[in-house]
Amino acid sequence: MMRTKWSLAIHHEDRGEGSLISEDHFVHFADVHATMKRNKGKAFVVRIPKTAKPMEIQAFHNLKKLGYVIDAR
Repeated sequence: MMRTKWSLAIHHEDRGEGSLISEDHFVHFADVHATMKRNKGKAFVVRIPKTAKPMEIQAFHNLKKLGYVIDAR
């Protein structure tokens, strides 16, 4: 069974060259969300896995509505 992998890159808010702070991979969306909460105010680039559940995708879109700066790929 293949595990879902979320990729989360955290950038400084300006997203200019050299703005990457860190990049991590997660199996669970809850871990992605927790990391984003700890780094609120930063810009995020998230790679959503093809095997993501509809509820996870909806939760991701809800974060955008809450003001998180997110670029999904």
